[in-house]
Amino acid sequence: MIPGEIIQQITERSDIVDIISGYTSLKRSGRSATGLCPFHNEKTPSFHVSPDKQVYHCFGCGAGGSVINFIMQAENLTFIDAVKFLGERAGINIPEDNSYDDRLTKQRQRLLEANKAAARFFYDVLLSEDGRKAREYLISRGLSSETITRFGLGFAPESWDRLTKHLKGLGFSDYEIMDSGLVTQRQDKRSYYDRFRNRVMFPIFDVRGNVIAFGGRVMDDSKPKYLNSSDTKVFDKSSNLFALNLARKSDNKVLIMVEGYMDVITLHQYGVTAAVASLGTALTENHARLLKRYADEVVLCYDSDEAGRNAAKRGLEILSSGGVKTRVITLEGAKDPDEYCKKFGVDAFLRAISGAKTPLLYKIGLLKAKYDINSPDEKVEFLNEAARELAKMYNPVEREIYIKEVCAMCDVSEKSLAANVNKAMSANKKTEERKDKNEILKDLKQRSVISGSGGMIYQNEKKLVNLMFYDYEAFRFIIENYDINEMTDAFLKEVALKILKMRENTKTDPKEIELISSFPPEEAGKIADILSFELHFENKTAGAGQIINSLNAAIRKQKLAQLGKSGDLEKIKELLEQKKQNEE
Repeated sequence: MIPGEIIQQITERSDIVDIISGYTSLKRSGRSATGLCPFHNEKTPSFHVSPDKQVYHCFGCGAGGSVINFIMQAENLTFIDAVKFLGERAGINIPEDNSYDDRLTKQRQRLLEANKAAARFFYDVLLSEDGRKAREYLISRGLSSETITRFGLGFAPESWDRLTKHLKGLGFSDYEIMDSGLVTQRQDKRSYYDRFRNRVMFPIFDVRGNVIAFGGRVMDDSKPKYLNSSDTKVFDKSSNLFALNLARKSDNKVLIMVEGYMDVITLHQYGVTAAVASLGTALTENHARLLKRYADEVVLCYDSDEAGRNAAKRGLEILSSGGVKTRVITLEGAKDPDEYCKKFGVDAFLRAISGAKTPLLYKIGLLKAKYDINSPDEKVEFLNEAARELAKMYNPVEREIYIKEVCAMCDVSEKSLAANVNKAMSANKKTEERKDKNEILKDLKQRSVISGSGGMIYQNEKKLVNLMFYDYEAFRFIIENYDINEMTDAFLKEVALKILKMRENTKTDPKEIELISSFPPEEAGKIADILSFELHFENKTAGAGQIINSLNAAIRKQKLAQLGKSGDLEKIKELLEQKKQNEE
């Protein structure tokens, strides 16, 4: 493993607030910083970062840990890869040697090597006689040899095992080849065959330039038109975008989201290098977080058919809820960006981008297309639906501007439409109030559970573990006056025993990264939750004594409740006597 002192040095040079600010906006609040969690959608900030303790914790989804854990989750990296990522950022060289025996990292590296070898194989086949038809197809689509090379395009020959044999010849094991997703297991589960056959191949890169997956396209009308890699240890289609490795280098902070690989490649060839595409899946919350990291704004440019319009509507919802500024292009006279650029030229496409519609105008445009506004009845229906959309706008100035836009479309007075919008807003307010009431009731119910004896026991045990970690004198007092082996929560007991071992031969307080790294990454959030406590005791030892008394009282209360149900009067008397002695 990487030596502990190097990990410590990297974490000390990696300001956690500075790094996390690159993924979500943080606002200083006292000694900590808060913001919206980058790992789940929320409207009220529940994400807290402590620069003093160098930990983060989200009280909404439970994510948390050190700066290393954050990079692991944000960049989808293993522990060692995250340390290397931060080490490179901090200018700390991590020597490569055989002491790094991290199985997951080695597996991941072998998969990346297998993908790289497969990409080279597909590219070489494309340039060979076997790839002649594929080359002709790509040239017929208008791609230059420079573009083909830049995107590393290739061809999978029509063979059941040519790639498999090639990878085996390079020393990859059956398990590694199977794990890469480049092959498919036969029904007898005794053998497998190449997943991609007789397809033009599009290698998919992560933002660091590693080949992580492939997309394969047929050259005729056979189905499926596109075949994509399944998810592997290095590839999650809901967290990656095609050509983002190239688009993020563009000076333009406006990314253009299109539907297909060919649309992206054509636009890049025309010089529109900010184009990206999802990988055979609709946009997800992970995509929204990824886009927000690399762009100030995203322009959706999907196909002009019904499927494209539906995809645009879904994309707008996902991106808007993820806090991504978004607009939409409507391409007239062409079904997709590839065809549009070929028919009208790239300058026309760039003008279309500059004239892209806001989400609301796009939705209202789709609504208008559903109705014949020359018909009085349908015109009323359209205006009612438009009013419901306008009522969702919180900014009164924006709402007024859009009311004028809609009125101009239908030749109606602003006063009458504004009345409909106000009516819809009142209905929305009542709905929101009901939701808020339900949330409050739910929260009160949860609080009542937490405030019960079981919840009190857990909270007090957590405070003890926090004091054990952060104060040596309180630690000594706790282990002398409380049996941590009797802790009711198994995980808290495990953490307490770990702290006990860490403090055995030293009075020096341990480091957060030391404790967090001693547990599996999936437990980092729980550790961060424990460390995030701010206990304001002038005397930490006296505070530990108060907590132990409160803890003992809660345990007695719980036992009394249990004994009350059992009817064991002798035990009840014994507990009450203990309570009396403690009070004296």
